[in-house]
Amino acid sequence: ENKAAALLRQVKAAGVAGSISYASWEVAFWAASVPVCLVAYHQATGQWPDLSDNEDKAYLGAEAFAFVNLARFVVPVRISLALATTPWVQANVVDRFGIGG
Repeated sequence: ENKAAALLRQVKAAGVAGSISYASWEVAFWAASVPVCLVAYHQATGQWPDLSDNEDKAYLGAEAFAFVNLARFVVPVRISLALATTPWVQANVVDRFGIGG
């Protein structure tokens, strides 16, 4: 069993707070990745992507492929952040709003 799978099992064991914490970190990571990728594209090409241009679409697709492969390596970091913030989510979200029954 790999480290990410073991950490994900801990997130599941943390219940609703663990799930909310994990989902929040995933949303934050992927939401931040869009502007980061766009800025990286602009820095590399000197222009913003033009989705009507096939060359730009191909370049952007290659960049997205590279980013997704890189993102796999930081999965344990994102899961660890979720586990670290689970107590805060439990106290400030789950308990405060009575989520999860």
